[in-house]
Amino acid sequence: MDMSPINHYQNASFLRELAERLSQISPQDHGPERVELLLRLANQELAHGEYDEWVRAKVEAVRTDIRPGMSTDELRMLLQDHFRNQPGAPSNPTHLAEVTKPSHNG
Repeated sequence: MDMSPINHYQNASFLRELAERLSQISPQDHGPERVELLLRLANQELAHGEYDEWVRAKVEAVRTDIRPGMSTDELRMLLQDHFRNQPGAPSNPTHLAEVTKPSHNG
């Protein structure tokens, strides 16, 4: 089930309120371990909401990014040039072509 950050925040608020009122709602079930459990669950819901917001912000930033990108082939060539220019690099690095060759698993 996909929940929005708002749902997580509402759940966290409900769980905190429940923890605060547990002694009034169910005196026989009231205990510090139950209150602690409810608060821990509320913290987890809050963390889920914050994480969801962070992910959504990252996705939105990537979608609105208008900087020019780089193709896989351009990146491969850039990496090959970079490794060829490293001190002590072999003059004909045949293994580099294998490492940067596209894989067609699928």
